[in-house]
Amino acid sequence: MLTLPRPLANPAVRSRLVVFACLVVLQLPLVCNPGYFSHDELEWWARASVAGWAQLPWVSWTAVADFQYRPLTFNLWLLLAHGFAAKPYLMHLIVVSLGCVN
Repeated sequence: MLTLPRPLANPAVRSRLVVFACLVVLQLPLVCNPGYFSHDELEWWARASVAGWAQLPWVSWTAVADFQYRPLTFNLWLLLAHGFAAKPYLMHLIVVSLGCVN
């Protein structure tokens, strides 16, 4: 007999996973988009096009006087663009997944 791992035995966890899976399936046209959603993705890819993580142009956490002070968002976009921009399907799956979790 097949037994579920302990976290999946909880009905609340299973129902959340089902809802998450349904949300991802409903957004498959976005995930399967072979191109890019907007110029923003290409802009972040251009900024993140460096040899390694150390050369990324990180947004400073102390630059509170900047017009758009969003270091967490911008640094996350840099990481995603550096790692996955050349793979649009995977990049879109990550963005869809983050939206579903949110």
